[in-house]
Amino acid sequence: METKVLLREENRKVCVLITDEYKPDIPELLKERWQKIITLVADIFDVPAGLIMKISNTHMEVFLKSENDNNPYPKGGKDTLLHGLYCETVIGRDEALHIDNALNYDSWKTNPDVLLDMISYYGLPIKWGDGTFFGTICTLDNHTNKFKQKYRKLLLYFKDMIEQDLFNLERTSKLEEEIKIDELTQIFNRKGFNDIIKGYCEAYNETKEKFALIMIDLDHFKYINDHYGHVTGDRILIEFSKTFSKQLNNPDIFSRFGGDEFVYLTKICNITEIADALNQIKELIYKNPLLKKYKVDFSYGIAIVDDSHKSIEDLIEQADRELYASKEEKQY
Repeated sequence: METKVLLREENRKVCVLITDEYKPDIPELLKERWQKIITLVADIFDVPAGLIMKISNTHMEVFLKSENDNNPYPKGGKDTLLHGLYCETVIGRDEALHIDNALNYDSWKTNPDVLLDMISYYGLPIKWGDGTFFGTICTLDNHTNKFKQKYRKLLLYFKDMIEQDLFNLERTSKLEEEIKIDELTQIFNRKGFNDIIKGYCEAYNETKEKFALIMIDLDHFKYINDHYGHVTGDRILIEFSKTFSKQLNNPDIFSRFGGDEFVYLTKICNITEIADALNQIKELIYKNPLLKKYKVDFSYGIAIVDDSHKSIEDLIEQADRELYASKEEKQY
């Protein structure tokens, strides 16, 4: 995601790449670790404020503040970008910024932090592993401060620790997402489905927002495997998943449940509308060259969540019953 920051000395706006919505949230354990770091910074530097700031597309926000009584920054306090904050220049230049006394510089004496009597500043950029900006780590003082070299090195060390935490967090998050994806079809696997439906059920319990669970099974897939081989069977699973997934509306979810069984989650809760949507997908499958060649078709069973379902298993069992009733009808 891209936003603009103001370089106060140059009076120039520059574009920077920042945290996007796909980045993982910072867990409480890391917040506690970083909280200790920034409080230690203020203590060792003997200054009123140590801050870890986070940038969004519109604001710089106090993500964490040192826990000392004379820190003037409110927790969660924020200021709009393009006001020329110290931290904007750090991010815009992608380098350390030192202002020994803002009152001595025409370009800095009107910056918003001066209103809090924070006239001296030293800060460094904090980045995710892909180079996008998370924010800054900085220390501020209410009197002239040269910030000795040993303190600058220490802040750099803390910056490196935080960036390593971000790198590890993102790598772990990606690995967790990868294990939720079916290796063959590249749609959600059963673990991915389990995680998603838990969220759906929690939302239903809180708001009564209904959803439908549709169990789907390919017809005569064992025959295809037995007569044309498992390589052909895999190609059919891949093409079927791709064709089905392309027709979904956000936030519908399509997952491989196991073998040739799939599960479809949708916020459409009218059985007729669901059946119409599935029949439209069937028409596309019948026209797909590969799927048409092997006469691929599917059966399905629909379950719409309500208070009679005491668990996720209840919902799946109802959809399964409907599915196998549908398959039995096709045999006659």
